[in-house]
Amino acid sequence: MQGIAVSTGSACSSGSLEPSPVIRALGRDDELARGSIRFSFGKDNTDEEVDYVLEVLPRAVENLRKLSPLYQRAMAERACATEPANEGKAKGKSQKSKVRTRLAGVN
Repeated sequence: MQGIAVSTGSACSSGSLEPSPVIRALGRDDELARGSIRFSFGKDNTDEEVDYVLEVLPRAVENLRKLSPLYQRAMAERACATEPANEGKAKGKSQKSKVRTRLAGVN
């Protein structure tokens, strides 16, 4: 990520597709645990390096979310859940068809 050393999972589970046991131990589900990232900082890191990470991280997360079908599906489901309850029924649409409609427009 733009000159920053970052990874998913712990260093001792490198290469594993299993969700992070640490995140799961915090009570989070497998999907969230698989989507976590790990930064390693040391005594030699400078404030400027940390500031740089904080500057580029939002763009990197946004780009990764655009690539993630799971994130796109979750956003479509969330958008449907926040619509007024009768709106879809008045048009004869089920929740599933509203989600499909929203996903069809996601690139």
